[in-house]
This record gives sequence, C-alpha cells and structure tokens, in this order.
Amino acid sequence: LSQQERLEGIAFPSKDTGIIVGDFGTILQSTDRGFNWRAVNPNNPVTSEHLYSVAFANSNIGVAVGTNGTIVRTTDEGNSWNGINNVFTGSNTQVDYQQVQAFPDGTFFARAGANLLRSTDFGQNWIILTGVNDTFGMSFYSPQIGIIASRLTSSAIVPDTAYFAYTTDGGTTWPQFTVPMWAYNQILFHWLSEHEVLLYGIYGFIEDVDFSAPSGVRITQISQPPDFSVYPNPSSGNVQVSYTSKTSGPVSIDVYDESGRMLKRLFNGEEIVGDHTHTFDLSKSTQGSYFIRLTHDGKTSTSPVSVE
Repeated sequence: LSQQERLEGIAFPSKDTGIIVGDFGTILQSTDRGFNWRAVNPNNPVTSEHLYSVAFANSNIGVAVGTNGTIVRTTDEGNSWNGINNVFTGSNTQVDYQQVQAFPDGTFFARAGANLLRSTDFGQNWIILTGVNDTFGMSFYSPQIGIIASRLTSSAIVPDTAYFAYTTDGGTTWPQFTVPMWAYNQILFHWLSEHEVLLYGIYGFIEDVDFSAPSGVRITQISQPPDFSVYPNPSSGNVQVSYTSKTSGPVSIDVYDESGRMLKRLFNGEEIVGDHTHTFDLSKSTQGSYFIRLTHDGKTSTSPVSVE
C-alpha cells in the first residue's frame, strides 16, 4: 500500500474482524482486532475506483461504495468481494457514492450525489428513493427512521438557512424543516432516541431536533461558541474545557458516550462570573466519540470530543 493512497472508511463486522477501504479499490482486512492488516486480493482488486465508505449488516455481509457508481459486496467477512450492477444508467453512472449505512435486517442506505438509495435484501438490489432532492449528509437510527441534510438552495456560499428532511417510514416520505443560518460546514448527527437527534458541525453549532413535538419539529439550540469549547479535539490525553460564566453559581461538567450514557462527572463546584478553564485527563478512555456536557445556571451546553 503506497503512503500516498488514502484510507477512507472503516467497519468492524465482528469483534475480531475489521475492514478498511480507500484509494484505487483498496480493501484491507484485519482478523486480530486491528493489530495487523492485509490487502484483500491486491493483485486482482474487485474495482479500481476510489472507495469511500463500508458497512456491514452482520458479521458476514457488507457493502462498500465509491466513485462512478461503484458498489461492491462481500458475504464472507470481507475475504472476497463482488461488484453489484449499477442502479444508474447512461451518464448518471458517474455519480459518486459517499456513504453507506447498514442494519441487521438487511437494509442498506447509500448516499449517492443528490440521491439516496435503499436495499432491503442485504445489498443485492437497490432502488432510488423518491422525495429526496439533494443530500450531502445522512444518518439513520433504524431502517425506518432517518435524517438527511438537504442542500435545496446552493446559490450562496453561506446560505441563510440550512435545509433538512427526515423520514419515519423508511424513506417513503420526507417532511422538511430548516435551521437558522450557521457557518457552512460539515454536518454530523448524533441520535438521542428514535425521535430526537443532535445536529452539530466543525464550527461548534449544536441543534437539538425533536420530531415528536406536538407542534411538529422542535429545534433547540444547545450551545454556541465561544461560551463553551473543548481543546484539543481530537485528543489523545488532556483536554481543556473553557467557558464563560455570566452569573455566579453551581457548575457541573460530565462526559457521555455516543449512546447518551453518562460515564463520569469531571467537575462539580461553584464558579464566579468570568472566564474559566479546566483540564481533564481522557487518556484512559477507549478510542471513539464522546460528548462533554456543561451545566450552569440551569442551562446545558454540549460539545462533541473525539479520543484517539
């Protein structure tokens, strides 16, 4: 593997077996929990296209997607792969697949340019979902419930409004909603429940979206920089949590895992008005994504943090 070749997507179909995909059809496999990796069929790759993303429905069956409509599939933990016929025709075959997500019942979703695709037979056959005009981000909580970031207006570099849509019926219908102007950046998703999701981005905005609100979609801003920041992020050791107290009172700082489970209270005490910085050691945490939540004066702010 050349050092110039990029590795893009990773998935672990089982505790021991991992798959990484990347440039020029690169597929790497580990069978010892990621300590050692080997190239799968390096002399006869299943594709020469750039692979962006990989996901597994179970320990055996997985799908990787990439440029020019590429879909490849494995049924033996990634030991061998086969190409899937392109669902697009004509010039549309050049569309790039940027993301794939899988569920144990055999449902796969793939984000392909402005389109969203679904398979319900473990990645063998795919359909293009209707009602999706454009998408540059997707996340599904279950085969029925999901959300996409939908760039419906793209005339401005920094749009006045961010457009989103969600589904609760597997992609049959897509009610839309908007979020007030935010710094144009990558959108990430974190599900709190089947009807509540956090939207956040690299410039620090976090919005809580509740699909079950009586009046429809309820959107609540969780935090806004520079009142609360975590540095460095990603981190392999100490992180600094900095914030500004506008009033005196009790402050608590907690760390949560991706499922929303509180792992540890990092700080609990009284703070006076002004700027504050606390340093915490996360070096013993397992690699992955976490959320640091700060509560002060009855208000809660949340910031994602990655531990490498």
